[in-house]
Amino acid sequence: MSAAPKGVGAGRIAVVTGGAGAIGGAIVAALRADGHRVVVIDRNAEISADLGAETSTRRAAAEVLDRFSRCDVLVHAAAAFDTATLADLNAATWRHVQAVNVESALWLAQAFAPGMAERGFGRIVFVTSDTFWDPPAPMLLPYVASKGALVGIMRTLARALGSDGIAVTAVAPGLTDTPASRTVNTDVQFDAAVDRQALKRRLTPPRHHPPRPSSTRAGAVHGRYDAGSGDDSQTGARPNRWCLWHPDCKVTGPVQTPFRGAGHRPHVSAA
Repeated sequence: MSAAPKGVGAGRIAVVTGGAGAIGGAIVAALRADGHRVVVIDRNAEISADLGAETSTRRAAAEVLDRFSRCDVLVHAAAAFDTATLADLNAATWRHVQAVNVESALWLAQAFAPGMAERGFGRIVFVTSDTFWDPPAPMLLPYVASKGALVGIMRTLARALGSDGIAVTAVAPGLTDTPASRTVNTDVQFDAAVDRQALKRRLTPPRHHPPRPSSTRAGAVHGRYDAGSGDDSQTGARPNRWCLWHPDCKVTGPVQTPFRGAGHRPHVSAA
């Protein structure tokens, strides 16, 4: 294996769930370009797992620690899109979406956080969704509820783990044109999303590593994290910038970033 490129992630192990998908794949590429040793957990990946099953998820976490001894960065990008309205919802559909989108993130964080705390450095990032603030369709009830649960987990863990040098954040992309999102959205819905956005084009994951962190929100875990105008009220602090990788940066509270429409207020990343 070739030597890792020099960058802010050199020597760090980053674990990405859903790394075989479009958004997850873009995150993987950005992390690798910054020097991280990226470990993908997915159905068909370096570490294969069914994130809808607790035993499989915990086994994947144990394999990461057994093979690499640590996890410095955890990005949960995996998601299930099973749809159902309130009238059609059944327990199997509900439980599968919550297991993949919510519970697997908890089991992985539970496995990796102790080591992060021991080393005094860790980054946990949950990919949520702007559908939590503006649900687009009744059939997305299980998905929207799962993303709301991740927001609550993020806020709780940010307070609980911040003193140990672990920053817990969430990134909420807008409707992104991916194979997965196309299973539950039509062209009409994509066009309607563009009409509501400040950026008047469809959002797509980058096909290559971006030249600057601010050039892609799918790569919000890349290098440095620019805080948006979302919920950063955990400690009363209002930081304009977040640096995900450098241990000397102070963790003052989480940043929840819904990248939506005119409410998006970009910031310049710290040098």
